[in-house]
Amino acid sequence: LTCLAAVALTACNKRDDADAAPPAMPAQTMETPATPETTPAAPVTAPAASVPESPPPTGTAQDSAFDVEQVPLSTVALPPFPILQWPDALPASYRNSTPAVDFDETYLIAGAGLRRVEGQLETRWFPNAPARLSGLGSRRNYEQAILALGGAKVNKVGPTDAGFVSRAGGDVNKMLKQMRLSALGVNFPDRGGSYDAYLIRTAQGNTWLTVAIDVDGLNTYLTVLQEKPLRQSVAPMPAASAASQ
Repeated sequence: LTCLAAVALTACNKRDDADAAPPAMPAQTMETPATPETTPAAPVTAPAASVPESPPPTGTAQDSAFDVEQVPLSTVALPPFPILQWPDALPASYRNSTPAVDFDETYLIAGAGLRRVEGQLETRWFPNAPARLSGLGSRRNYEQAILALGGAKVNKVGPTDAGFVSRAGGDVNKMLKQMRLSALGVNFPDRGGSYDAYLIRTAQGNTWLTVAIDVDGLNTYLTVLQEKPLRQSVAPMPAASAASQ
């Protein structure tokens, strides 16, 4: 009997201990969050309006940085085309020119870009020595004559400037040909040569002039273009005449 009482008391004590202890929490499995796969970030595309446009290639004409309207209008009455006389000391036998044409094109530097212009055109070239001019003397003579007519110099760079050449397509010889200066050669600025482009604006229209001095200041090249529309000189044959041919 004593043994039974001891067993019963031990069982009661175990039950009381179980009631007093907090219930055991079920074991939880701690899952490590899966690491997301690393995906290269998509490139951020800037709005189209914020991307600067590429400079226009050679032949599309205008240098967007040059505004003709920034050149003041001249109030001087211009002489007849081709505007400028030959140097007065230059013998006639040294006066070389292409016949003036009513409508043609040429290229010149306006601002820091290549510009195509159309209209009445004449080009001239002559050796400076028979005119008793140095290269610098010829350059200054034309500069003063053009400024006196209300003209303004418009080029910021020369034909062989590295940045200009790159923007205009990279072919210096092609550009010199378009500018009617292929006789200069690409090394003329390094040997005393120079290039100046001018614009004379009037109420009647624009007149563009370029003055280039070649290597060692030996020769002067002048281009004059007066903007004007094409005068149509070709027309279809009359219908009756065409049918009879």
